[in-house]
Amino acid sequence: MMDNDAIKDSIPRIRIDQLLDSLHLIALSKPTSTFNEVRRSLYRSSKRQAPPSREVMWTVARDVLIDLNKLGLVEVGPLPRKRSEVERAQETPCKVTEKGAELARLYKESPGKAFDAVLLAWMDNHPYFRAFTIRLLSSPMHIPDDTSIKQLGQNLKFPLGPAILAER
Repeated sequence: MMDNDAIKDSIPRIRIDQLLDSLHLIALSKPTSTFNEVRRSLYRSSKRQAPPSREVMWTVARDVLIDLNKLGLVEVGPLPRKRSEVERAQETPCKVTEKGAELARLYKESPGKAFDAVLLAWMDNHPYFRAFTIRLLSSPMHIPDDTSIKQLGQNLKFPLGPAILAER
């Protein structure tokens, strides 16, 4: 049996600049923007070398719009969950809320303050992001710079404990 109160969340998979640029685009659109306009804008600002298509960057656009909607910054219609739904969702409307318009104005005036506002909104609205950030701040983080198991040595016993990895 599934718990109805279970947290259904993930750590955001988008960059803050993608979120704010898309919000700014939607805020400038009168009266609404569309999923496809957001997708094309993200593609134009991307450094990706993928050839243009009607589907390129669709997952990024979807994730940006889901997060903007979750944060109460835009109202958005149904978004594609799989590639086969992209064509049908291209004209899905995206309309900025009053709260979103305020953040879009702040982004134009002071991008740093807008980044701070998004970070605080993520902390308030994404429990996994909040837990991850608190965990990072609570203790040192060890990031091994190993590209091969051979670099760890031949005499290892598995499973490895964190102390053993930290020594190497």
